[in-house]
Parts: sequence; C-alpha cells; structure tokens
Amino acid sequence: MRIRSQQVIISTISMRRDALVPHKLQSSSCGNPGVPPKGILYGTRFNVGDKIRFSCVTGYVLDGHPQLTCVTNTGNTAVWDFPVPICRGKHSSENPETFLEAMMCMNHPVPV
Repeated sequence: MRIRSQQVIISTISMRRDALVPHKLQSSSCGNPGVPPKGILYGTRFNVGDKIRFSCVTGYVLDGHPQLTCVTNTGNTAVWDFPVPICRGKHSSENPETFLEAMMCMNHPVPV
C-alpha cells in the first residue's frame, strides 16, 4: 500500500504462469451510502475492507442487512456488498403484520 497525499492506492496481485501482474483498483472508496429515513449509520470510513452498521430509531425495524462491507467487484471497483437497508414502522401500514396485531389489540375491526 502506498500513500500519496490523502489518496490511498491499493493494488491486487493476480498470478500468471510467467509473471506477477498488479491491477490497480478503479476506486478504493465505496463512498458514503447515506442514511435511510428513520435510520442510524454507525461508521465513518468507507474504504475497501471497512464495515458499517445500521439500526433504526425507536418504533421502526430494520429491513435488510444490518452490516455492509466495502468490497471490490470483478471490475476492480469498490462497492458495498449489500444494498442500504430501510427502516419500516413497527405499527403501520408499512408493516402489515404488526399493523394487524396492533388493530386487534385495540379492539378495532380489522379491514379486509
């Protein structure tokens, strides 16, 4: 790994019969993936090998992978290994199962 000013250049090595050939990554950063509405992002580093975690504010549940890792794809580009998760309301029409449970608990007729 070589550091030039603030840019990090990472090379991977591929084996050939006759030589070692370095392949420069197109980008060593996946970039900030953003925070989903009602979500919380834990992590401030977005380079290859870095991991970030997500959770949701009270009253919401995470739908998707709670942890993402910055990896390289076959095109030697840095990408997140999963899509950014979303936060769904625990008791809302966004989450039909818990919405129906809440309606039954409050003795409301359940819409059909």
